[in-house]
Amino acid sequence: MSRLPMFWHARSSAAKIEQRLFRVLLQMIEFLRSQFSGLRVVFLILLKHRRLLFGANRLPPGKLLPLYEREQKNRRLLLEIMEKKGPIFKARHEKQLMICIVGLPHCHQFAQENSSKSHMATVDLKSLFPHGFLRQMEGTTHKRYRSILVRGLASDQIDRNKDVHLSIIENALEKFRLGSESAPDAATSYSEALLEIASGLLIQTFFGYAPGSEDYTWLLQRYQGLGKDNYHWNIGENQKNNFVEIRDHLMHKLETPSKIAPQSILGRMATLSSIDETSLGNLIYMVEMGRHDMRGLFRWLSKYVSENPKKLAGIRQEPSNFPPEKMTHTRAFVLETLRMDQIERLIRIADVDLVFQGFTIPKDSYVRLCLWESHKDSTNFADPFEFHATRFFQASYSVKQFAPFGIDHHQCPLGRVAIHMGMLLVKTLADHYEVVKVADGPPARELNQWRPAANFSISLKPISPRSL
Repeated sequence: MSRLPMFWHARSSAAKIEQRLFRVLLQMIEFLRSQFSGLRVVFLILLKHRRLLFGANRLPPGKLLPLYEREQKNRRLLLEIMEKKGPIFKARHEKQLMICIVGLPHCHQFAQENSSKSHMATVDLKSLFPHGFLRQMEGTTHKRYRSILVRGLASDQIDRNKDVHLSIIENALEKFRLGSESAPDAATSYSEALLEIASGLLIQTFFGYAPGSEDYTWLLQRYQGLGKDNYHWNIGENQKNNFVEIRDHLMHKLETPSKIAPQSILGRMATLSSIDETSLGNLIYMVEMGRHDMRGLFRWLSKYVSENPKKLAGIRQEPSNFPPEKMTHTRAFVLETLRMDQIERLIRIADVDLVFQGFTIPKDSYVRLCLWESHKDSTNFADPFEFHATRFFQASYSVKQFAPFGIDHHQCPLGRVAIHMGMLLVKTLADHYEVVKVADGPPARELNQWRPAANFSISLKPISPRSL
């Protein structure tokens, strides 16, 4: 009987070893399967474009690396490839060939030469309204609807609403501060507070509704239904239903002009132009996509505020009534954040075979205009991976050096709005709080941009005027 426990112990140990070996075998099989799958994709891409592998006007250099998977592990991957292969090289996105272009002069050249032979990759909204999203339009259609939007942007529109915008920011930040100690997840709570700020600022700017009003609250709820955590690239029934509700609500308001704030973007557009389904649909989705992008910018701004407390003195000394377009410490802080992290890339899709700088870009290939990498050019920006907002006082940058809102005729017409709203957030954080980072980690890749780590969170400690 004394040997029985030893026998069972031996059998148990053998069973554990067998289970471990089995798990290792499964991992090896999965690894080989993924490797084979990747090699198969590479082979099929090369087979499809075999005529372009040699001779004149061949494909750009580079291995067909799966960019999304590799970038997850190395954010500087494309810069490293550029050092070896030059500013134009190939890779792949899933099963599709992708041509990467690094350097703003090259990006501008490609856009100028091939805007009519390629189209922007973006969310397809043609199922919601005719012609789809503005950034996807080309030719006279793009010119027409962009002109309507630009006419709706008054030069003094942002300054006129500054007090309302400040109240939206201050109320949401204070609400977060008071509830942060009891919140089970401070990172999520702060992210939600920033999304509430971004949504409120854009709803007020675009549609003119004041915080606390019935229309403001109703629209906030509908936009939460449209996309709670991020905007959706694939439009489903939920997006269609919430979009239709918002569209019909605003169309009903437009029937009675007095129900539309005359100085809102929608109000000015209705006064200066006729509003159709396409122009209204674009406004609705500019708010939807803009509020999530703005939340991302606000998270980066908060991170840099928490990491650079000594750089806030100049911001605190500046008045809140920012001079339009004049360089200030607050403006420079926002611009440096855009350069460092917020702006990623533009993706176009070739409609025909293209030849660019001696290389062929086959029809249906993705063309990635690499803005983040272009903004790390040490010939333009000394210490490009360091946060130095003062660089914007020391130099003026052309559009071929710094392009935070895109290039060519598809530059975002709301860039000034985004900068101003970012400045209001930074100024409010600097003036009213000691911003302390309580958790952080490596940046994370989200839907189409890098963001601060999911666990990034801060605490807000009120500061008295004497301590400023």
